Amino acid sequence: MERARPWALQIADIFGLDVAIANDITTVIGFLGQTDRGAVYIDSLGFAEEMQDIIALWRSPASRPGA
Repeated sequence: MERARPWALQIADIFGLDVAIANDITTVIGFLGQTDRGAVYIDSLGFAEEMQDIIALWRSPASRPGA
């Protein structure tokens, strides 16, 4: 049996989502399912700078306690 990738969404995880986050996911998936443009990149929607900031935070190493 193959181990799940650490970033893979497990279906059971959906049951533990906050309602607001679940609604956001529904909005995004609904948008992607209704567009005929193919892949949609966030920078094409005018959010390139904001996404770069989020990615920089995501890639930053977590601070260690006592460091």
